[in-house]
Amino acid sequence: MTDIGKATLSVHQGAAAVTFTFRNNCPETVWPATLTSSGPAFPTTGFALAPGASVSFPGVGATWSGRVWGRYRCTATAPGGARSSCESGDCGTGQVA
Repeated sequence: MTDIGKATLSVHQGAAAVTFTFRNNCPETVWPATLTSSGPAFPTTGFALAPGASVSFPGVGATWSGRVWGRYRCTATAPGGARSSCESGDCGTGQVA
């Protein structure tokens, strides 16, 4: 388990499957981001995670390699959230995913 501030990432590995679980222990929404280098990719590269919420991605694969980072204080810069920017961890694409 990785603990960055109050957000946690747990990785549970079985014989051939890995489940990544993101949990937000922070008092505000965070936006986890992922970047796959090899192996099966996450179904999304970024998403909002409300305080106290968690989301699991089973079956990403034991061969997955890549990066996971947290973003916070993200705000929409275009109507409907089509573009966004984050105070920390922004990847520069202007998109949540």
